[in-house]
Amino acid sequence: MLAKEILSFIFRLKLPEDKRNAKLKNKLFIIFYMFFLFVPIIYLTSTLSSLVYPGNTQTNSNFPSGDSQEITTGPENPSASIDQPGKNESLNSFIFQNIYFFIFTVVFAPIIEELVFRKCLIKSNISYFMLVFAFILNSNLNFANLFSESFVEFIASNPLFELIFSLLRALVMYGSFYLFGILLETKLKNFDSKLVSIGKQNLKFFVVLTTLLFALIHLNNQGFVSSGDIFTKFYLIPIIILPQFIGGLQMAYVALKLGLKYAMLYHLIVNLVTMFLPALFLGLVNLSGFPLDNPTEDAILNLSGIALLGIIGLLCSMFIQVVGVIFSYVYTFIEIRKRE
Repeated sequence: MLAKEILSFIFRLKLPEDKRNAKLKNKLFIIFYMFFLFVPIIYLTSTLSSLVYPGNTQTNSNFPSGDSQEITTGPENPSASIDQPGKNESLNSFIFQNIYFFIFTVVFAPIIEELVFRKCLIKSNISYFMLVFAFILNSNLNFANLFSESFVEFIASNPLFELIFSLLRALVMYGSFYLFGILLETKLKNFDSKLVSIGKQNLKFFVVLTTLLFALIHLNNQGFVSSGDIFTKFYLIPIIILPQFIGGLQMAYVALKLGLKYAMLYHLIVNLVTMFLPALFLGLVNLSGFPLDNPTEDAILNLSGIALLGIIGLLCSMFIQVVGVIFSYVYTFIEIRKRE
């Protein structure tokens, strides 16, 4: 039974059956079944994490600082990484923020993070470790110091320039190190084969290690590190990273069962449905000036335009998730009954 296999992997690290040669429709079924199976857990753990540590949502500019998570793989929390659109915010600014959020969170983050944290579960070769090295550099290197002050000011003067620069920088960084890793593999074949062998022999260890590291890089989503609270409230770390730790195990399961590109797809779906779409639709409502926290009767009766679009989007998104969750749990119940 699929649910039993998933839970056995998450709680007992029992490796799943390899289905990388299965039909596409079967792979997609596994992905969406698993996503809806975990939707309640995703929201429950995220809510618990937010209640325990509401966070510090102040962030720095992407280009000059070079130290924020969003220039590494993309913002992972809409409230922490993208300023929520306010009543007086222009439509153009709102559109750009959501384009930026979509590119980094829904597209870029799943690709880079799965390569860095899950590729070793498939093949821990030299090129993989070069990707990890590139990730570390891209996360910690202050690129503003490498350019003239006038160039930094020019890039920072326009959000579009910051977006383009961040993408180009990441592509050059990861691409060059990955190609260099492939070159080293041709020169150091024995060493490369030993690395791959070590990865296979210690697969469960790598699952736990990479999942833990994956969770820890999201520790600053709510400003827990940059605010200095990590030193005084370190005991909250397990709860704060719980959503990402469970999510990392889900993606490790998908990578081992279906392959790396399907882990990327699963990651994309999680970020799209649980982060980007709620932020987008809530942003539309806020942009319209609709008093969502305390809606009046007149405001509800006069709903129109982008406020109506935002509320309809939220309701449709919630409806699809509820239906998906019900289907996944009913399917699981039927499968259990069949085996009794």
